[in-house]
Amino acid sequence: MKQWLLKYLRCPACASAFSVSAVKQRDAVLSSVESGFLQGSARNNADYTSDIDEGVLQCEQCALIFPIIQGVPRIYKDAAHDYPVNHGLENVGSVEGAKHEKHVQTSFTREWDEFNYDDQTIWLWTLDHRVETFCEELGISSPAELKGKLMVDAGCGSGILSMTLAERYGVEIIAMDMSHVITRAARRNKSNLCHFVQCSVLNPPLAKGIADVTYSHGVLHHTYNTKKAFDAIAPLTKKGGVLYVWLYGRKKGWNRFRFLFIRSARFVIARLPRIPQTIMVYVMTVVHLTVRFIKRMLGMEKVQYKTMAQFLVSMRDKYTPLYAREHGEAEVKQWFEEAGFINVERRLDWPKTPWWRGSTDLSIRGRKG
Repeated sequence: MKQWLLKYLRCPACASAFSVSAVKQRDAVLSSVESGFLQGSARNNADYTSDIDEGVLQCEQCALIFPIIQGVPRIYKDAAHDYPVNHGLENVGSVEGAKHEKHVQTSFTREWDEFNYDDQTIWLWTLDHRVETFCEELGISSPAELKGKLMVDAGCGSGILSMTLAERYGVEIIAMDMSHVITRAARRNKSNLCHFVQCSVLNPPLAKGIADVTYSHGVLHHTYNTKKAFDAIAPLTKKGGVLYVWLYGRKKGWNRFRFLFIRSARFVIARLPRIPQTIMVYVMTVVHLTVRFIKRMLGMEKVQYKTMAQFLVSMRDKYTPLYAREHGEAEVKQWFEEAGFINVERRLDWPKTPWWRGSTDLSIRGRKG
């Protein structure tokens, strides 16, 4: 964790700033590009030249403590239990956890355990293709337009998109996720401009009004209350900044039947213990592979997963979350407007991602008024 991040972290219980006690730290080596970027901005090089690998954050107001382990601040209800550290401080009070927070953490940790970082394929995207789609989502020609700006990735998953945007284009990113895959992501991270935080999108431990871009793709509908998750991340966006969310829309036709089948199976599979759940995930994998084979023979299946690991990430995403809610366009646009966003629009044109054409899913962005 960089000292820089301390300026933006806030206690999830009382919204006060943290002080930090470092137990283990190391020097951070800035690339020539990063050094030039910092010199050309208002940022202080000293905030980036060391990493806190292990330490403790303590709220300056309510004295709550949270661990920093393997360079990642862990700021959620059971963090001190999951990541004990010899801090010599007494944890006074507690922070409220979201409904089924632990289940969400476990479910998506198992899902991302299947992810292969060396493969660099996210769902059906290559990494370059994922960056192109990101540009389409925000309506920009290149991520270079965001150089020097601050983006919050609310539900970063594997973190590979955030790492790439920071390393290639100089975008400063706070990437947060509840799952333990964030430890693997931080280990893979090569950019001093990408900062990982383990926390819930329902209670982000960040100051309000800091982000030029708040970005959340395919995350909020997996919480117990999508609207509450939206209301939690929307205030992170500064005046004039952009908020983007991608959510499941209400399915139609064949996709409606398919969604109801998956939702019915998920209701059972998501609640199973680990071993029976894994067995059922493999059973459903066989079912889906069979359907895909038949569709391919009929010329209906145009996009294929290249590896079983890619496919298993998709299967776990379908069947192991407790929640996968659908929403309507007017409903989500109203959320934006109630939160003070203007120029709210839904993306329907995807020139570089043609399989999105006609999709009922919601890709919506707005600008903070």
